Amino acid sequence: MNEGRVYSIGYSFGGFMSSRNVLAHPELFAGVGMGGMLFAGKTPAHDLDGHWYEAYELTEGMLQKSGEAGCPRRVVYG
Repeated sequence: MNEGRVYSIGYSFGGFMSSRNVLAHPELFAGVGMGGMLFAGKTPAHDLDGHWYEAYELTEGMLQKSGEAGCPRRVVYG
């Protein structure tokens, strides 16, 4: 067990942000759980409740890198 890596889980916008952070830095996480959100492959820059979010695009390379880092991903819809 590597105590320096943690799991990240979120629901709705938290699921999106969890996935975004984990896929950007999979070496820091033991895994990610995302629920109750539609995972967007490409998201434009936007403002949400006074917080600015830069444009984001999920790439095949990000998924491959997270797999190589041993970071499992689980998406739950309900």
